Amino acid sequence: MKKLIYTLIAACTVQYATAQELEKIVTKDYVDNLIKTLASDAMEGRRPGTPGIEKAATFIEGEFKAIGLKPLAGLKGFRQSFDKYQVKSQSVKVTVNGKAVADENVYISGVNSEKTNFDHTTGDGVIVLDTAKTFQAQVRALARGKKQLIIVPAKFAGDIKRQKSFGARPGTFDGKDMSKPTANVFVISDEGQAATFSVEGINT
Repeated sequence: MKKLIYTLIAACTVQYATAQELEKIVTKDYVDNLIKTLASDAMEGRRPGTPGIEKAATFIEGEFKAIGLKPLAGLKGFRQSFDKYQVKSQSVKVTVNGKAVADENVYISGVNSEKTNFDHTTGDGVIVLDTAKTFQAQVRALARGKKQLIIVPAKFAGDIKRQKSFGARPGTFDGKDMSKPTANVFVISDEGQAATFSVEGINT
């Protein structure tokens, strides 16, 4: 699990410059230069949690000060920071109807906590994909915010393997979102149903 610190440049008020003076400072050329600077390679894409976002925030702070702005009342600076967490599946063990499922036949997505542990008594149910419908349409229709097992007929094995080949993409969550663990656990199987199952996963 990776902790990210998001930075918000807060709204501000005029301290030294009048509105007329600001109009002289904030010209089209000035704005064009700001855009070019923030879009430059030096800012490294400005992704949260990277050096690029720190560079961008520092640059914007400097520009605010240069044109005579000050933070809102009660704030010591222009920045407001808040935490986010990136989570992705590291490993998972699944049993269906008392049998262990091979790792290559399991794909997990939508995890939002350090552990993914649930079974047929604590999860939100079992979904069996319909071979008469497309894989993508059925996956898009899956409810979010659930802990559920999805039985994937062998017909769609190629789709699951393609998903796995892309690698697990981390999800980004607030701390409060992590209080209710979620996960979609896909299992390639032609058994048709899962009377019993268990999922034990570790996420990073």
